[in-house]
Amino acid sequence: MTTSEAARLLGISQRRVRQIIAEGKLSAEPVHSHLVLVRRADVEAFAAMPRKIGWPKGKPRKPTAMEQDVEGTVRAGSSQKAPFQCDAIVRE
Repeated sequence: MTTSEAARLLGISQRRVRQIIAEGKLSAEPVHSHLVLVRRADVEAFAAMPRKIGWPKGKPRKPTAMEQDVEGTVRAGSSQKAPFQCDAIVRE
């Protein structure tokens, strides 16, 4: 099967399938310069493997706007500090 068919079966993008192949987690056979084939059994075995969900370990992610309060400080639970301080805005 092609990487496009594998992506459809796994529910991921074709680019992610190529990344998984490059990482060595899924075996593939290059047929042409732009065509790579993978075995259906390998794709089904990969789909059955348990996976970790969430952010990868390592570099901490930046807090989102929802995680920052009005004063610009980061809410509890995040390890980063906001780079600015602002006064509360009052609208009438």
